[in-house]
Amino acid sequence: MNTKQLENIATKKCLVELESLGYTTDKTLIFKFNNNKTSYGVCKYRGNKRIIEISKWLHENDTNEDNNVIDTIMHECIHAIGVRGHGSEFKRVVRKVNTRFDYNISRATKSDLVIDVFKYVIKCKKCGKEVGRHKKSKLVKEYNHYHCGICGGSFERVK
Repeated sequence: MNTKQLENIATKKCLVELESLGYTTDKTLIFKFNNNKTSYGVCKYRGNKRIIEISKWLHENDTNEDNNVIDTIMHECIHAIGVRGHGSEFKRVVRKVNTRFDYNISRATKSDLVIDVFKYVIKCKKCGKEVGRHKKSKLVKEYNHYHCGICGGSFERVK
């Protein structure tokens, strides 16, 4: 997929579908790929522009790439129409879009691929929750002094 294909999906599919639900934008949309390895997409607000960036690396390495790309573009288009954050307004729009157009948009998608790009991974021994870090933080160095925020279990370093 190239930038032009990304733009076509957004303008000829996603924004048309959002418009049919009554959502529009008068902002200039710019589409780019980035090298982010921890999230599929981002929508940046820059004055009268909305810059939608999609992670080239994740989409090239994702086995469910077609669906995830379109879901991610729609997710970022929802932000581009002026819905900031992932609060109640975002959830309301996502419910409408998912129901009406059969998307599978979530608040934020973390791919199974994401955990593989972290240099360090700490895992809860009790519930299995994994925490990734790019740098050798205090958590990485002294993981035995911390407890899981979900279940209270102790951590082990797995990577």
